[in-house]
Amino acid sequence: MRHLDSPWRSTPVSFSRFLVLLVLIVVAVVALQMRSAVSSLRPVTHLVIVPGHAVFNGTDPRAAGHWTTDAWLVSLLPHMLGHIKAALDVARKEHGLVVFSGGMTRKAAGRVSEGASYLRAAVLLGWVRTRVAVEPHARDSLENVLFSLCAFKQATGAYPRKLTVVGFSFKDARFVRSHFKAVRFANARYVGVGEELRARYGSMEHERTIPQFDTDPYGCRPPLSVKRAARNPWDEKHDYVRQCPEMAALLAWCGPGLFPGPLPWYSEQSG
Repeated sequence: MRHLDSPWRSTPVSFSRFLVLLVLIVVAVVALQMRSAVSSLRPVTHLVIVPGHAVFNGTDPRAAGHWTTDAWLVSLLPHMLGHIKAALDVARKEHGLVVFSGGMTRKAAGRVSEGASYLRAAVLLGWVRTRVAVEPHARDSLENVLFSLCAFKQATGAYPRKLTVVGFSFKDARFVRSHFKAVRFANARYVGVGEELRARYGSMEHERTIPQFDTDPYGCRPPLSVKRAARNPWDEKHDYVRQCPEMAALLAWCGPGLFPGPLPWYSEQSG
């Protein structure tokens, strides 16, 4: 009777190679786990901000009817989703924390903040693969930056060393020319999404919004203060002065010059 030879008996070299391969696989898996553990223990120092422009109050983030926003922004929903995706990608690649920032700005949406609704949309889309937080009180783009600095401190225990804002390309000058200077954050950048929108909406920024922040960098006077009041239909109050006492003087500052006092992060003035 003929017996079939076992491949392991007839080719002992193959078995030894199999063992070597198995050991290499185990070593590789352990190395990846150790790398992941080290990465998770490394302090997060990069703040990535997504300013809100709408409130998601449905079940399908890609459906315009499931968002509450201004009429002119409805067609820009794909770009707003692009802000979320781009910010999460930046944070994942650069070991950052994404803060979705925006308050309860629209009464028709109920007591739901832009920031919390953006996070819910990101979760439903399956995009969240990095650390995230919500800032639920900002009423304009300056407050997106200012309040998110405190939200980062609350989430990590320290202020960031690097700052990135992800938003519409046509709003880049507002942040670079005004907001980053207002908070005196030296290591800051703006990542724009939707460059093709600049030709259509850029003039609105340069003719109206940027000059307003040029004369009122902290938004304390009309018309900027009026916009803030209109975007707070529930009369919500933040608690950032108590939560981030190092920022209390900056939070209260109304200019018209730039805040001259000490700041808990690196700035051009602090050197």
